[in-house]
Amino acid sequence: MIDDPIPALKEQLGRSILAEIGRTSQLRGARMLGLDEARMSNIELGRLERFSLQRLIRLLARINRRVELTVVTVGPLPTRGDERLWEAAEEIQRWNDQYGVR
Repeated sequence: MIDDPIPALKEQLGRSILAEIGRTSQLRGARMLGLDEARMSNIELGRLERFSLQRLIRLLARINRRVELTVVTVGPLPTRGDERLWEAAEEIQRWNDQYGVR
């Protein structure tokens, strides 16, 4: 099953934000980004599920940074037969999510 790439992208953007603003007080960092201290704390603590990718990209833009995406091939394109395997894997994941299985 293919892992969800969004959390890893959010982590990368969060690390970039913190690297760009440097070691500064939470209040100063929050002001630089146009956030309140609680939202700045979420970034510092890695609570990035509370932010959309769009929001993180806009925070970087606010401090004059641009985000560029690169698409990388990690395997062959799926074939017709792979669809059934994907559907089965998604069904298992839904079941696991529903019943809290990890």
